[in-house]
Amino acid sequence: RHIDYRHLVMSPVNRPPIAQPIVAQKLPYYFTKEAIDQILPLLDHPSNKIQWRAMSALSTIARHHTKLLFENVSQLIEIMNAGSVITKDHGVKIMLCLYENPSYQNTIGVLLNEQILQAPDNQLGQYAEKWSKRIDSNDLGALIRSLETRQSDLHNPSHQKRISKILKKLYKTANIK
Repeated sequence: RHIDYRHLVMSPVNRPPIAQPIVAQKLPYYFTKEAIDQILPLLDHPSNKIQWRAMSALSTIARHHTKLLFENVSQLIEIMNAGSVITKDHGVKIMLCLYENPSYQNTIGVLLNEQILQAPDNQLGQYAEKWSKRIDSNDLGALIRSLETRQSDLHNPSHQKRISKILKKLYKTANIK
């Protein structure tokens, strides 16, 4: 039996009424490899709205399908780099789920650090905080260096203060005074 999962990234107006309760009740089981295979092509859709909705769907199920998403990480990064802030936010969420798998940490750590270096000033603190909560000691130094580099370029005092707080916690974790 073929089930079409694409309606999950459609606008709520076009979404069949049954879709929402099924997603809420059976999230890990509802999204199978078949669903991901249907959602991934939507990342190349010309509409940015469809792209970020597809990224949103993928970020929701990322924890349950790390292998499939890791196999498509280059496409995810490409969409993140070309997409909107919402697309990037969901992409970072996916990367963080992948990072929790020790076999992917080396690769994903480098990609997350690139996202930190490229992040818009107003998103930098959010991305750094999320990564700092689960960062491995091998990537700690790279994150600290990236934040130190970026901090001097921040113009908004609230952004600078947020990065200072994150760096203070990271220094404590790394035993740096």
